[in-house]
Amino acid sequence: MKTFKRWLVKEGRDIFGFEKRPKAESDPIQDEGLPLEPIRSDIVVENMLKNNLNGQEPFSNFPCHIQWGNEPGAIQMVITPLGSFKSIIRKLQTNLLGEVVWVCKQIIPYKDMAAASVVFDENFAEDIFKKIESINESQIEAPSKDYDKLENLTIKVCQFAQRKDILPEIFVFRDVRRIKQNENYLINFELRGQGVEAPGSARVEQFTIDMSYDKKTGMIRSFGHDVQSPLSGHQWYPQPSEWDEYFSPSQSDKEIAECIGAAFSTY
Repeated sequence: MKTFKRWLVKEGRDIFGFEKRPKAESDPIQDEGLPLEPIRSDIVVENMLKNNLNGQEPFSNFPCHIQWGNEPGAIQMVITPLGSFKSIIRKLQTNLLGEVVWVCKQIIPYKDMAAASVVFDENFAEDIFKKIESINESQIEAPSKDYDKLENLTIKVCQFAQRKDILPEIFVFRDVRRIKQNENYLINFELRGQGVEAPGSARVEQFTIDMSYDKKTGMIRSFGHDVQSPLSGHQWYPQPSEWDEYFSPSQSDKEIAECIGAAFSTY
């Protein structure tokens, strides 16, 4: 008599869905038996301290900071863990009031780099320094007292932020709001599904990218932050910024959009 048990053993079937599959190739780092380490900002900075920039010797006040020069045209790189680790490269210029301001030139997210050895940190530092050299060769940015393209810039930033490789999966685009013509616009994103609860018994109502232009300084500013409420009601209070960067009207829209998009992608 052919029982179900005998048939199952003979056929070698896996009725529970655990069919044997070819073993996937292992991560080469794991094959070498090395522990996974996060990218270490102190090692990145330490290696970059060996590189002069047009005769300027670098200096570092913090393990996550390195700078070449103190006058307009100087270069600064900061490694920040906000959202996830990223390098922010800035260039020094003056605004219309004669004040010095660090203008954001490039943001490099580390989010796609899951692990790194000390050797990798050294190589990574070299790659970043090449980008810094390229930025150093560019002209110093300039402020503008009659910039009237903030709305166009905001639309381009909005479009760039919605790219699949930029937009964090938890967000969906909501709207763009004009607060003041050519002076202030808000790009708003809502959270998908029910993922609105934040630490501390709070609700995330939305994420906002604030775009503004100051006629007095002649500079563009962008910062991004959560807007939260308590679970028991809706009060809509802003949270600390994920980034807060200044840009010059003389920068290309593409460069500004890429910087803001890179910052947003690390949320």
